[in-house]
Amino acid sequence: MTVIDLGELRQEPDEERREPRPPRSVGRPLRLALVLALVVATVAGADAGRVTAPTLVPAPTGAQPFLAADRLYVAEPGTDNQGPRDLVAYPLPRAGRRGPTRPAPLWRTTMPGRGETVGVLELAGVVVVTGPTIGGDTYLTAAFDRATGVLRWQQSGVATSGGRELLVQTGLDEGTTGRVRRVDPDTGRTLWSVPTAPEAVHFGFRDDRVDRLVLVPAEGPVEVWDTGSGRRLRSADLAAGALPRYQGAYVVDDLLVLTPDNSTLVAYGLAGLDRRWQIDLPLVGYLVRCAELVCALGQTGGIRALDPATGRTVWSDPRWQPLDERDGRLLVAEPGPSSVVALRVLDAASGRGVADLGDWELVRRMWRDDPLVGVRRAGEHKVLVADLDLTTGEAGNLDVLVGATGDCQAGPAVLLCGRDDGTFGLWPRRR
Repeated sequence: MTVIDLGELRQEPDEERREPRPPRSVGRPLRLALVLALVVATVAGADAGRVTAPTLVPAPTGAQPFLAADRLYVAEPGTDNQGPRDLVAYPLPRAGRRGPTRPAPLWRTTMPGRGETVGVLELAGVVVVTGPTIGGDTYLTAAFDRATGVLRWQQSGVATSGGRELLVQTGLDEGTTGRVRRVDPDTGRTLWSVPTAPEAVHFGFRDDRVDRLVLVPAEGPVEVWDTGSGRRLRSADLAAGALPRYQGAYVVDDLLVLTPDNSTLVAYGLAGLDRRWQIDLPLVGYLVRCAELVCALGQTGGIRALDPATGRTVWSDPRWQPLDERDGRLLVAEPGPSSVVALRVLDAASGRGVADLGDWELVRRMWRDDPLVGVRRAGEHKVLVADLDLTTGEAGNLDVLVGATGDCQAGPAVLLCGRDDGTFGLWPRRR
């Protein structure tokens, strides 16, 4: 699941918005570094009763791990990375209990197609896998029985799911015509479908599930579809009389925001496609929700927080890239080449700094609302891990994973990282 690619936001913050004296948790980088160094030394040197041994899973060269529910799925490469790949299912260690050091696979099955697996998800008793076909220019989605690994069905397209519905999209190459269809996860039967061009397809998410399909074609009406029923909710030509052209489109909560050129944002209500506001804002790279506001991310970095009702700029800052939002707090970082970045917490309503969390790499997680976890190297073959709490502004529940080398991902109660012995390590997280 994460990974935002960060117009021109060169306006300096006004004097009233300039940062006040740093709060207590902001101005103590040396003390924080000393505390973390002490934690590393203490945990690494602790007796065996205080060190959690990981569950180990084989990781052949080129293997791809995917956490899903209470399983780890490993896509293993074929011979010379050219043959069919295997999908291997493993149980996750249970919280508070130590399972086998090297658990036996629940099952192993051969996947159709070739090349890297791009997604694995669980839904309604099946494991849905998407990867390229033999030719490599199109994609194939296959579903396997969760209990046995037996192939249930396969069909062309890329799977998308954020909850109860499974959507499969075909025709992903620019200039082609494809379809978005909802399929029955158990059988692969098409429940409804709609023709699309790949550039026109956008999804609206609510509560971690896809609930709307929005089609913004180069020419003709914009359409909003309900992904559950396949019913078209609204259709309106928002560019009547204009020359055909594709434009950027972003679904942010109940707004559809279009970018007809590089310096204009036009917002419509998603329910009625009624025009709400239009503003000039050059070089916008992306739009995301920031608590009750809409954040426009500059192509070269920076945030401009907009009032969703009017488009008015509530606050702006040229430094930050937003990474997450929880309970009115924003987790931000300054864009840079390194995956380990200085993480800061802002108040989403005002943009004011609340706390510094230190330097961390934000770990990929299964679901948006899963706990935020940060990692960083803590010496040779050691990784320091912490829970990042935006409410308290603290990096806590510190631990050291001995033998870990990085490339981690997190589930609700487990952390997976690559290891120096060529395995994947699974560490239960105590919360």
